Amino acid sequence: MHSLEPSSRRLTLSLFIAATVLAGSLRALVINNDLWLDEVWSVQQATTIASPSNIFLNLHHDNNHHLNTLWLWLCGTDAGPVLQRSLSFVAGILAILLTGVLTLRWGRVAAAVAMLMASISIVFVQYATEARGYSLAVCFALAAHWCLRRHLTSRSLRSAMGFGCLCTLGVMSHLSFLQYYFAATYWTSGALSDDRTSLPEWCVRMIRCHALAIVCLGVFYVVDVRYLTLGGGPRMNAISVFINAVSIFAGGALDEPHRLGHFLVVAFGIIAGLRQLIRSGHDEWKFFACLFLLFPIFRVVLLPAGLMYERYFLILLAFAVIPVSVSAAQLLQGHIYHRICLVTLAVLFVAGNLLHLKVLAENGRGQYQQTMAMIANESPGAIRISSDHPFRNRLLIEYFVARCAKHPPLEYMEFGEWTVPPEWMICHSMPRDPDPAVNFFDANGCPRATLKIHGTNYNLRLMTNTAELSGCDWLCYQLDPNALRIRRQPERHRLRYSSHRQHIPEHFHGSERQRH
Repeated sequence: MHSLEPSSRRLTLSLFIAATVLAGSLRALVINNDLWLDEVWSVQQATTIASPSNIFLNLHHDNNHHLNTLWLWLCGTDAGPVLQRSLSFVAGILAILLTGVLTLRWGRVAAAVAMLMASISIVFVQYATEARGYSLAVCFALAAHWCLRRHLTSRSLRSAMGFGCLCTLGVMSHLSFLQYYFAATYWTSGALSDDRTSLPEWCVRMIRCHALAIVCLGVFYVVDVRYLTLGGGPRMNAISVFINAVSIFAGGALDEPHRLGHFLVVAFGIIAGLRQLIRSGHDEWKFFACLFLLFPIFRVVLLPAGLMYERYFLILLAFAVIPVSVSAAQLLQGHIYHRICLVTLAVLFVAGNLLHLKVLAENGRGQYQQTMAMIANESPGAIRISSDHPFRNRLLIEYFVARCAKHPPLEYMEFGEWTVPPEWMICHSMPRDPDPAVNFFDANGCPRATLKIHGTNYNLRLMTNTAELSGCDWLCYQLDPNALRIRRQPERHRLRYSSHRQHIPEHFHGSERQRH
């Protein structure tokens, strides 16, 4: 890292303070909206366990992000979204500062660009304001990399212990941390050797660096990971998700043809940055090459298609900021045309991400509290409600109705399991879900004003939207007043619910497959 004169230290400190203020201000805009499904699920898991040890020994589920679950357990059942998300918020701010520290090796301008990108990019804003483990994993990966750098320079035991501890905390935040650890292992395997190093000496150096991390990760695998079960969700094309992640990081669109332009610009920035690293004599380019090339190829191309979301590439994107910033700083020193090109790209980056932030601020991750408050206020007795998904909607309904100022008793009726039709019907739509449970939009993309469900009419009362990366849209339908005269039907006409084939209303079109 460049040595800094006292006058330049003050300027550097000012840059870090400015980045903290900017990042904190943007994240404060979107931290107090409704929890979405995965967050509510995490809260439910955390608040129903008897002991925090169960988080690590008994709760073997991919929705259990261990450190985040422990934090939610400490927060308790009555905590609000700001407190529940505060651990991710703090980790997100620290991650931005660590990005600046790691990039400062290539100059103050590169560090300033890196912190600006990490502060504004919607993917970092989004997941630093969710009660999940992704922001923590990013923070620990960057911190572990700082320790690893120090160890490769000093070979001290203290830095090796710090690296091992941070790797353990990173994996307990989210298993996507392993992306970083695999690349770090590849880098150290070469960095800890030289022309005179014998094989036994190289093994001793590797053990000294990775012993604590490997032991802790091994224990973690034995007590938890090998029993892991998956919660399910929409299955998307892995390559498309990877391109989406890079595109939205740069302020681009999701699932649009021009997203490839943003993807290619970021890829070019990474390659140009790695070229600068090679020219400057830093062998750290091997780490970045492994992280950006080998892991995506292995995960996206070689492994079978599975549950894949943009957030799983968050660590990769956090480290992508470094070479992109190095290449941006180099362009600033180039020809006037290079500077014009850089300014244009910077404007597009900021504008695109601010538009995404605007959508997130307006829609949140869904507006479930608003819907349930309306239903509670208009239900004189118990809330008799059903929905088009027995898990996604029911979990949200039960969570938010308990937080209404007026919270009458809730009677959730499984779809079709009724003799008297429920007063309310909730239908949901997850953005970019390739296989929605039902489709309640017409051919023009407009929500249907009326649904006929098992011969009973329901009228649309409220539609709420969600942001692009988390949550779901809700359509709230109320029983038609003319149908209120319909009361108990003979038992022989009772509707039956099938776990393999959902009864779809007559006006619903599209896939009828129900996922659990």
